[in-house]
Amino acid sequence: MTAQRAGDRSAPKVVVFGATDTNGQRIVSRAVEGGYRIIAAARHPAAVRTGRPEAEVVSVDVTDPRADLDPLINGGVGVLSALGSRGRRPTTVYSTGSRRIAEAMGRHRARRLICISSGRNRHPPGLPWPQRVAMAQVIQRLHRHQYADMTRMEATMIARHRGVIITMSSAAARQAAKSSAAYAAAKSGVIAFSRHLAAAFPLGRLGQPEDVAAASLFLASSASSWITGVTLDIAGGKVML
Repeated sequence: MTAQRAGDRSAPKVVVFGATDTNGQRIVSRAVEGGYRIIAAARHPAAVRTGRPEAEVVSVDVTDPRADLDPLINGGVGVLSALGSRGRRPTTVYSTGSRRIAEAMGRHRARRLICISSGRNRHPPGLPWPQRVAMAQVIQRLHRHQYADMTRMEATMIARHRGVIITMSSAAARQAAKSSAAYAAAKSGVIAFSRHLAAAFPLGRLGQPEDVAAASLFLASSASSWITGVTLDIAGGKVML
């Protein structure tokens, strides 16, 4: 592993794996703005273009059993995985990467692991049949290997009984458009999966005033500047269905 840049070493450390992905790069940039010390880990560090010289870019392949993740994770307050696979061949990047990250976190008692996923991309009940066909025959077939490995990654997260799974959907899932039926069907499946997963694994504790306060501060901050007209259920997963 080779480090290229370093920021304020006294700030809370967050490690971002898969920092070459668009989502990963945006997360790195916003976390630096939030005052965190960022370790941006990627197989190809030259492709990490966050525009943030404060971030420390590290070359590492999380799927390589010889790669030592402990120095990266040790002392961190959180780890975020934006790992991905751009091809359509069978892959274990998601599942192997998340498993090795979780194992390293366990050795250092780091608890906060966040993974970005679109696994278990199944159509929700009541989806019109053209969208069901498009989703089953096009989306799920083209990306079946990626979805399968994301599902394995999510199983790793669930087995830990802690952490965060972030699924990326789209407003297209709720809007009718002839030109994007397949895409809308796929994103509808992501929403349905997230709701069922939350119902199956609720947080298992009573809500506190601080939970509502934290969500309110987020909605009032610039971090939510492109969010409007939505309902945010602060209920621990109990009213997601």
